[in-house]
Amino acid sequence: ACMAANPKSFECTRAAAQLYGVMAMSGGMIAGMKYAPKIKEFMLKAVELDPKSFEARRDLNQFYIAAPGIAGGSISKARANAESYKQHNADLSKLLLVDVHLYEKKYPQAQKLIAEVNATDDKTKRLINNANIGLGFAYLSNGKIPESITLFQKLVTAQPDSAQAHFGLGRAQLASKQLDEAIASLERTLVLDNTQPAHY
Repeated sequence: ACMAANPKSFECTRAAAQLYGVMAMSGGMIAGMKYAPKIKEFMLKAVELDPKSFEARRDLNQFYIAAPGIAGGSISKARANAESYKQHNADLSKLLLVDVHLYEKKYPQAQKLIAEVNATDDKTKRLINNANIGLGFAYLSNGKIPESITLFQKLVTAQPDSAQAHFGLGRAQLASKQLDEAIASLERTLVLDNTQPAHY
């Protein structure tokens, strides 16, 4: 209804893409294949309506990375999307490329790109932190536990009030059997944000 009333509304178009995405993820593989064309259509339309929007570009990259090729997924398209964003924001285009590197398990390249981003404002600082958190969990999920601990320890030192950083550190410490340290990190997580899933 929103898009019918205002076909050039970026907000309505992006919201439609996100809602189809939720339907696809909650409905299993069949729903994913059913809704993938709509998700891609609306995400591409959102980028067309506001090519400077980092959020719309990030949505599209996540689709390209997560969707199978038969449904429109493509790592090369995700990389091209990140490269084309350079004309709008060279720093944030690096963070789009970080997602590609994480998918390809090119962790040193991802860490290098994150370090190159200039934290010029609060939004960029938040996005850098999210990228580092993502890298830390990528390390953890792929068995690179020492690297995960090192990164999360740096994040905790730099941002002692970050619940996500403490949570990541606690998960990594738990994986390395540092149980007392893990308990302390997870308890600190819940003090900072009791909505975090830290009840291990």
